[in-house]
Amino acid sequence: MSKITTDMLADIPHLDHATVPGRSIGCLTFYDEDLYFWVLAGEAGNTKLMKMKAWPRGGLLFRTSRRRDPHRDG
Repeated sequence: MSKITTDMLADIPHLDHATVPGRSIGCLTFYDEDLYFWVLAGEAGNTKLMKMKAWPRGGLLFRTSRRRDPHRDG
């Protein structure tokens, strides 16, 4: 099975690349006006991360900025 390297993660702008080495990342799904996720694609030995557009269906995602919540923010 192929693994995602820290070099591959450099394409993802919303990660703090200085803190990634040695950490586990459980989800590569983000929302920034559009919902998208990153997947590992390609043949063994020749893989890369590809950005894929998605549509909301629920689940865990990371926003790139804080959304105003009328219940919390008044």
